[in-house]
Amino acid sequence: MQAHSRLGGIGGVDVSPVTVNGATYYRVQVGPFGDRSSAESARAKVAAAGYSGARVVGP
Repeated sequence: MQAHSRLGGIGGVDVSPVTVNGATYYRVQVGPFGDRSSAESARAKVAAAGYSGARVVGP
């Protein structure tokens, strides 16, 4: 998948299909990271790779 090749250098990548109102979307998760600072740094790289809606989820 395209997400794996674009984001694989940032961290582990998991892509899961999600159906919302009959439309299929793909949830892309990158990580895990050891702390929030590392996760925020990775989020910035993910956004720079074209995923502008990226956000950090978790503690």
